[in-house]
Amino acid sequence: MTITPVRVSPIIIQLIRKFGGASVFVAAGRLSFLVLVIVAGRLVPSTEFGLFMVALATSQILGIALTGGTGPAAQLVVADGISRNRPAVVIGFVRFTVVLTMSLSVSVSALFLAVSYVARGWIGSNSALSVLGGTGMLLVPMAMSTVREYVARALGLIHLSFAPRDIYWTLLLCALLAILPLARIHFVAIAAITLFIIETLFWAVIWRNALAGIWHRRRDMRRYHGKWLKTSLWMMSNFVAGFSFERIDTLAVGLLGSLDAAGVYGVANRVAPLISLCQRFVVPVALPAIAKANAAGDAKGVRSEIQHGLIISLLMAGPLFIGIQLFAPYVMAVFGPRFVSGAATLRILAVAHFALAMQGTLGAALTAAASPSIYSRYAWTALSVTAVVLLIATPRFGTAGAATGAAVGICCLFIAMSLTIWRRFYSVRGTAA
Repeated sequence: MTITPVRVSPIIIQLIRKFGGASVFVAAGRLSFLVLVIVAGRLVPSTEFGLFMVALATSQILGIALTGGTGPAAQLVVADGISRNRPAVVIGFVRFTVVLTMSLSVSVSALFLAVSYVARGWIGSNSALSVLGGTGMLLVPMAMSTVREYVARALGLIHLSFAPRDIYWTLLLCALLAILPLARIHFVAIAAITLFIIETLFWAVIWRNALAGIWHRRRDMRRYHGKWLKTSLWMMSNFVAGFSFERIDTLAVGLLGSLDAAGVYGVANRVAPLISLCQRFVVPVALPAIAKANAAGDAKGVRSEIQHGLIISLLMAGPLFIGIQLFAPYVMAVFGPRFVSGAATLRILAVAHFALAMQGTLGAALTAAASPSIYSRYAWTALSVTAVVLLIATPRFGTAGAATGAAVGICCLFIAMSLTIWRRFYSVRGTAA
């Protein structure tokens, strides 16, 4: 099939119309966080900054797991309840989600803080215990934030989904660092406290705007809990695996290297995802389009949507990838002179995120037109490869070894998905089937 710009343009227009608002918040959130990294990188002591980056990465991964997957599943259950005018389901699932998340996150957070405190008295301070304590501080507000993001998105509250943590929290931290010297010394604790306050306030806004009006329609939904949890655990598997690719390497540097090195690596690992940021816009358009073509038995339509998604991803990610390869030292210098040493690491991570950008449409095709379990199986296998390479390469080669581990795992996932897509949708045998 010949692909022309005429066929690509409608998808671009559709993407802008349907997800323009969300894309603005996503872009603003990423920009706000980079501003925070610039400010914190210059004002916060290197060890404290490294601890923040590692604890943040760890709490974000655990934040999804400690929702039991109910956060991501809210996009299915809550959205379905709204579309079928079943407010009892909406209220019931939100209550179930909040209770489960708070129970798990508070328990694990208390355990982390207790172990960190007791062990520090026995063996003294080290990187692992610092990361454990820092993660314990951030875990509860980060789990609350994860649930709030997905619930607000399911309720159609785009501003309340993207802005509280990504924009308001980061900009508030910038202001506190500028005016409060104590925040620079205890940055992780201040970050945890401010995030908890912000999440509490915005949960109150969600209640007022969307839930208070239907609270009287609530009823006993315990018979649905098993079904909801089953759906949530499946979602948790995919989301934790996918999210871990962008965070597990920072954790490895913090635990197997030093917190100072983790700070430099964490900056590179926050810049490189700009390349794959396009998937936040491409996948939501590609996935339903592929599913619709597949449901209609339109094999050509499925292939066309895959190709269009890859073209858009290439057009968005390609220039950023080239720019980072050419100007990596200058990009890292924006965050401060001590971060220039991470230029080589940034170049390696750029390769990983270019592959991540290109595989988003492939993952959508496997989910919508094949089987969601295929992606889950490939993702966890590739993540295991990443973990092995990180354990071997990080102690020996430092941040470059960690970046290589991330790139190897993501590229393995990209190759496996590409071969599967080719076999199922493009080869003579797959097309005939």
